[in-house]
Parts: sequence; structure tokens; C-alpha cells
Amino acid sequence: MKGKTVFSTKWFNIIESNTIGNGEEPYYGLQTLDYVSILPITHQGEIVLVKQYRAIVDMFTLELPGGHVEKTQTPEQAAKIELYEETGYLANNMELLGELHPDVGRLTNKMWCYITSDISKAEKWIPERGIKIVKYPFHKIGALIQNKQFNHALNLAVLYLAELKGIPIQKK
Repeated sequence: MKGKTVFSTKWFNIIESNTIGNGEEPYYGLQTLDYVSILPITHQGEIVLVKQYRAIVDMFTLELPGGHVEKTQTPEQAAKIELYEETGYLANNMELLGELHPDVGRLTNKMWCYITSDISKAEKWIPERGIKIVKYPFHKIGALIQNKQFNHALNLAVLYLAELKGIPIQKK
């Protein structure tokens, strides 16, 4: 989005643009760093999720590990770092499932979606405060979705991309 920054924090900028419609009222968008989201699957066929409190929705959520891509990182580097920081798992390789636009009406960033099944638990790891690791049988993730326990729209998009790559999210 082209425009001028009208408000800035360390997490995001608000951009004003008059390029939409008749230009009488400005249009605002949120400029933030790209995201990564990782679908990690253990050798036992479990998906590694994180449970954490999200103040904006005032609840604990189950999510895929993920975070921002810092300006000095590639998306794959960020994915490996976020996976380790949030779960204590190291990934030997990551497969890119796709690159998405999280919200084309308001956000300027992209979300890079990865999958890995080549993970191992790090010997030394200090858990992030407020994050609990939850492992769940990957082929049963549909039950968490149906019960609204796993309902982050961007995370569901990652599962859909995995399904498109031929990785079934539940047993048929």
C-alpha cells in the first residue's frame, strides 16, 4: 500500500492512502512485518501446537507455532527460529506450503506457510513464558476444528495448503 505513515509503533505502522474511491476520505491500512506459520509433525504423527493467552480475544488459543519475519531474516530462517523458541523443536528442513496475504483489506504483509516432519526436541531449551506445548494426533485435528478449539483462520489456511499438497489432515 502506497501512502504516508500517520502512526508508528515498534510492531506496526498505520498508512494513509487517498488512492481508493473518490479520495474524499482517506483509506487506512496496517503495515507490519511478514508472518510465518509452521505445521510441525513429530515422528509419532502428532502436530505440535502452542496454547497461549491472547489478550485481544481474551482467551487461551491453540495455534500453530509462528511469528514475525524480522528484517534480517528469510522466511525460512524465521520459521526455524520461531519453531524452536515456541516449542523447543529443531527442524532440519522446512517445506514451503505457500505464501498468503492475511487480510487484503487492511494488512500489507504476507504470511509464509511451512510444514516440517523432520523435527527433534532440543536438548537445552528454555520455554517461552505463557506458552504451553500441546501435541495432538495430526490425523484427528479435524475434531479440534469441529469443536472450535482450533479456530484461528490463518492456521486453518495452513492446514488447507497441506491438504492441497496431498497431506491429509484426517483419516478418511
